[in-house]
Amino acid sequence: MYAMTVNQLEGIPGFGTIRAKAFHHGLINNRKRIEDILSAGVALKAKIMGKLNSTDSFCFTGALSIKRAEAEKMVEDNGGSVKSSVGKGLSYLVIADPTSNSSKAVKARSLGTKCIDEKQFLALINS
Repeated sequence: MYAMTVNQLEGIPGFGTIRAKAFHHGLINNRKRIEDILSAGVALKAKIMGKLNSTDSFCFTGALSIKRAEAEKMVEDNGGSVKSSVGKGLSYLVIADPTSNSSKAVKARSLGTKCIDEKQFLALINS
């Protein structure tokens, strides 16, 4: 991590010259603090690369043929995230009937969230 150069950092999407220099400077100047935090047992979670985009988020409502915890794990194992409620930024509401007029479905559609059923969800995960 400390051996990375500014040029290598500039090769990362979202890092321009100024950000790369600032990040590199921060790593070097805070090396002791970072090492103390890591040695205290704080672990960095690796970014999971999967079939889903890291911005893909899912909320499940109603009955599923699989356990909800299993569906949520499938999302996380494939690089997505799980939300507990419908809100701005939610990508998918997984619901038994995507044409439902339930309050969650209506709210999801008003926010631009895609309402999909379990079959469509599994197709996204297994594609």
